[in-house]
Amino acid sequence: MKKNKVLLGAVAAIALCVCMLVGATYAWMTDTAVSSNNVIKAGSLTVGVEYTLDGENWKDLKGADDLFKDSVWEPGYTKVIAFRVTNKGNVALKFNWGINLVSETMGVNKAGEEYSLSQYLECAYSGMQEWAEDNVIAQIFLQLAFDREQQNAIGWTECTFEEMCAPQQQITLVPGQQVVGMMKICMPETVGNEVNARTPDEASKIEMGVIVAATQAPVESDGFDNKYDENAR
Repeated sequence: MKKNKVLLGAVAAIALCVCMLVGATYAWMTDTAVSSNNVIKAGSLTVGVEYTLDGENWKDLKGADDLFKDSVWEPGYTKVIAFRVTNKGNVALKFNWGINLVSETMGVNKAGEEYSLSQYLECAYSGMQEWAEDNVIAQIFLQLAFDREQQNAIGWTECTFEEMCAPQQQITLVPGQQVVGMMKICMPETVGNEVNARTPDEASKIEMGVIVAATQAPVESDGFDNKYDENAR
């Protein structure tokens, strides 16, 4: 009987040791890494466009109605418009620009023949220059465009009026970046009575404006690459 008590005491002591050992495992050294608070926010694609008709005074393009206001096109008449485009958002963007043709009315010339004004207009656009108020090259670039004698020095890319209405030029801007560029529309001095309207009321007329269309550019990256928005239009 005494042996049984000793045996039971030994078993109890072993069980107590096991419990103590299991409890001791919770005291092993540990460490934890927790990130700081991170903020995620939606991207903002915002393009700002200003224009000038004289190379000095800038206005907002949105809602502008004086770009071609009261223009009477005759041989030798030339219109130059400069645009300053700014990426005001926080994502990269790409944009193109050109004529926004609303409508065109056919005219009748002195010979009694119908004609359309757009067929007799020549168009051109310049390359884009990085813009900054202290960028001397950009300032000279702008001044030359509005100098009748020197404007051809900046190097225009010529195109038809129809091509100017379907612009293909794609420019990419990162947030905060600004560029300036010009468009030119003129009626050559070689044009004659083909566009000489029989009466003022029978002159060909064009209703048009300028459009700058922007969409996101494949610059930013996610966990895979920077191609998730390469098909943006």
